[in-house]
Amino acid sequence: MDPKFLGIDLGTTSVKVVLISADGILLKSVSYPTSADVPSSIGCKGCEQNVVEIIKALQKCMAEIIDDGKPCVSKVGISGQMHGVMMWKSSHMKKYREGLSIKTGGDTTASFFESTSNLITWQDQRCDPDFLQSLPSPDSHLTLATGQGCPTLIWLKKNQPDLLLQYDCAGTVMDFLVAILCQRSRPLMTFQIAASWGYFNCQKGQWNQRQLEEADFPMALLPEVVSSGEPAGSLQSDWLGVSDGTILLAALGDMQCAVCSSLKQSNHAVLNMSTSCQLSFPMMHPDFKLPVTPDPESSVQYFPYFDGIYIAVAASLNCGNVLAGYVSMIQKWMANLGVNIDETKIWQNFLTQSADIKGEVDLPVIHPTLYGERHCPSQRGYMENITTDNLELGAIFRALCKGIVRNIHEMMSSSFLKENGVSTLACTGTVIARNELVKREIDLLYGGIEREYGHSCDSAYGAALVAAKGIPKFQMV
Repeated sequence: MDPKFLGIDLGTTSVKVVLISADGILLKSVSYPTSADVPSSIGCKGCEQNVVEIIKALQKCMAEIIDDGKPCVSKVGISGQMHGVMMWKSSHMKKYREGLSIKTGGDTTASFFESTSNLITWQDQRCDPDFLQSLPSPDSHLTLATGQGCPTLIWLKKNQPDLLLQYDCAGTVMDFLVAILCQRSRPLMTFQIAASWGYFNCQKGQWNQRQLEEADFPMALLPEVVSSGEPAGSLQSDWLGVSDGTILLAALGDMQCAVCSSLKQSNHAVLNMSTSCQLSFPMMHPDFKLPVTPDPESSVQYFPYFDGIYIAVAASLNCGNVLAGYVSMIQKWMANLGVNIDETKIWQNFLTQSADIKGEVDLPVIHPTLYGERHCPSQRGYMENITTDNLELGAIFRALCKGIVRNIHEMMSSSFLKENGVSTLACTGTVIARNELVKREIDLLYGGIEREYGHSCDSAYGAALVAAKGIPKFQMV
C-alpha cells in the first residue's frame, strides 16, 4: 500500500485533519468547529478555551479521515495556534492517552482530561502594556506581547501562583497533543513555536535563561526546544487507525505551515485573512540580517521558517473576528428588542450587500482595531465620517470590511512589498473567499502588485507536506 501522510491543525475555532499522498496530492480533508471558548476567571481580559472540546473535535475528524481501516500513515505533522499556553501533569500521560483514543468524541472524553488547565489563547489580553514594560527586555529580535506563552506564565506566577502549582508541564495545545501521542514526560517545542512564546533567541536556539529567572518565570515548565521539522518521537500504540510506531514531527506553527502550503516562489507573498490576518513573504536577500534588538513599534516581525530562513510577517489581531463580533452584537441587539434571528441569516444578508458596489462612496471610515495590535496593544477601534445617511447596518459592515484591509495595508504596504522584491500576492482565507468587498479593497490598495485569488492556504495541508517531503524549499526567481 502506498504511504500516506497525516496533517493536523488545531486552530482557534476549528480542528482540521488532512490525508495526502507522498507527492502531495490531497486525498481527504475533514474539519469540525471546536466551540471551545469558555469564560475566564479574570473576566473580559482573559481569552480561554476548554481543551476537551478541542480534543473532541479532533476525535470526530479522525473518525472520518480514517474510516476504512489503517491507511498506511507513514508520518504525522501537527500545527496550530502558536502563541497560546496550557498546562498539564506528566504523571497523567497514560490517562490522557486513553481519553485521546475514544472514537466518538463524546462526553466521556472530559473525565480523562480533568488534570489539564484551560488553553489561554493568543487573543488573551491579561498582559497589558504596563505589565509587559515591567518585565526584563528579551535577548531576542522579537518583541514581547500579550497572548505569548512566557509572559502569560509570568503573569500567572505573579497573580495565580496556586494554579501553577497544580502542573509540571506547559506548552501549546499542539505540544500537548504530541506529548500524549509520543508519551513524552516533558514537552518538546520547535523554534517556530518557541519564537512565538517570547524570550527565545532564534539565532542561538536558546531560551533567555537569565531574563526568565529575573522575571521569576516558573523554570521547571520551560519546554525543551528542537529545530522545526524534527521528529518528536513515534506513536507508542495504535491511535484511531494510525499504527503504533508511526513517526510524529514536533509541532509546527500554523502560520509557517499555511505559508508552506501556498508559497512556492521566493518573490511571492501570502495574504491570509481568516479569524486573524497575516501578510508574509520569505526574506531571501543574501544581505538580510535579523535585528539585534526588538522594535516594539514595528508592525513587521521576522519569524523563523525552516532551515535558517525567516519570513517577514505583518500579523493583525483584527480580521474575521471583528466581523464576527459585529454580527454577534447585532444578534444581541435584536434579542434585546424581542426579535430572535439566527446569526447565519445576518451573515447572509451582510455578505449579499457587500457584493453590491453601490453605496460605498460615502461610507463611515472605521479603524477596526478592537483587539489592539501586538505593536500597539493599547490601540482601540474608532469611527470617522459619520453622517445621518451612512449609519445603516449594512453600511457599517461594508466599512468594517474595508477597514480590516486598510489596517493590514498600514502594517505592510504595497510599497514595502515591492521594495523587498515581491511581485505577486497570493490572496487566501475565508474572509477573502466569502466577501467580494474585501477582494475589491485588496485590489485597490495592492494594485501595483499582481494578485492571485483561489489559493489554498491550509495549515493542516502544510503540516502534512512537511511530513511527506521534509523541509520546504522555495523556487528561486
